[in-house]
Amino acid sequence: MKNPFRLENKIFLVTGASSGIGKEVAIAITKQGGKVIITGRNKERLGGTYKQLVDYKKNYMDTYDLENIDGIANWILSIIHKNNIRLDGFVHCAGINILKPTMILNNKELDKSMKINFYSGIELLRCLGRPKISNKNSSFVFISSVGGILGELGALAYCTSKAALIVAVKTAALELARFSYRVNCIAPGMIETPMLKQYKNLLLEEQISALPKKIPLGLGNPNDVANAAVFLLSDAAKWITGTTLVVDGGYTCGGRLTN
Repeated sequence: MKNPFRLENKIFLVTGASSGIGKEVAIAITKQGGKVIITGRNKERLGGTYKQLVDYKKNYMDTYDLENIDGIANWILSIIHKNNIRLDGFVHCAGINILKPTMILNNKELDKSMKINFYSGIELLRCLGRPKISNKNSSFVFISSVGGILGELGALAYCTSKAALIVAVKTAALELARFSYRVNCIAPGMIETPMLKQYKNLLLEEQISALPKKIPLGLGNPNDVANAAVFLLSDAAKWITGTTLVVDGGYTCGGRLTN
């Protein structure tokens, strides 16, 4: 009997694969028998991820700056034609976190956050959500954030872009169901990534030490999110679409630990 969690004979695009969650998602897919096309802006760091993939020479690597939204369609087509492949979905992990209070955040910074975190992901979906490019039963996963549900101090640009993803997948799931495509979000909580380190740099020592106390199960790591992504990509989640899977160690339960 076929294991529904396995990903043999499937190929997925993973954005933001140079580090953090994107890197672990790509590795996790290959551990489950799938293949990946990994992309990111930094060729050297992307190459480091590539070498850690299972049977890495059977996978693909292509650098691209997703801020160039107008070029995404041609870039995707070039990958498809060059490698003579069809995809089975993607995991959009690429993102930036502009940390500024609302009153000093400018429109240029807000626009940049929306471009990379939201607009580029929707453009990828527009390009890949077609039967000529993606196979039947393809799964498209966006990495959102609990910040898109609750909001966080000093992170209006980030939280707004992540909230947009959570709403967008609902409409996209309805529209793409006719192709037997699934569209979902994952909303991670506080994960030990370079982005979290950036956030900690803005906090006082006592605020940093208090962070784990807000999370019943403690801080997470990128593998926690990668495993959730593999689940949503797999046939084990074949009846799940238009939803947001919260992976946050209990942060959004409503209570906050005090000791």
